[in-house]
Amino acid sequence: MLIQSEMTHKLQAAFEPNQAEVLAEVITRVSEDLVKTSDFNDLKAIVKDLAVAQQDLTQEVKTLSKEVKTLSKEVKTLSQEMQKLTVAQQEIAKDVQKLSVAQQDTAKDVQTLSKEMQKLSVAQQDTAKDVQKLTVAQQDTAKDVQKLTVAQQDTAKDVQKLSVAQQDTAKDVQKLTVAQ
Repeated sequence: MLIQSEMTHKLQAAFEPNQAEVLAEVITRVSEDLVKTSDFNDLKAIVKDLAVAQQDLTQEVKTLSKEVKTLSKEVKTLSQEMQKLTVAQQEIAKDVQKLSVAQQDTAKDVQTLSKEMQKLSVAQQDTAKDVQKLTVAQQDTAKDVQKLTVAQQDTAKDVQKLSVAQQDTAKDVQKLTVAQ
């Protein structure tokens, strides 16, 4: 571009010196404010990069949306399974309660049999052996009840873990939903 002094000199051929100087100054200032082709091309490249990035982002959002839908279905399935486990655990608790009552009844019966055994004569040794077998069976029942109690406690822990995992999943789903 011409230097302002060269431009003023050329314009003086057609204009008064004052006019030529003002025109040269205005032209210089206007040319300084004009967008250069290289700047415009750089801007076009940036806009193109932004458009590609926007397309990538749109694709990622679509992918995330699909994943959130899948996760939502899985959470629903997990919730249903947890409900089933809760019902099963409640049924186990009822069964354990029944077994506990039965075990108490068995214990009472054994005590009664033991008292009656003391009253029986030595001739009833076969009956004593049967009572001994009942005692062993009762002990086995007590062990089984203990095992069931431990299993029920383990089930309760598993249900608690599943509940925490479901809450974490719900939080993750909420975060993903908010992130969209």
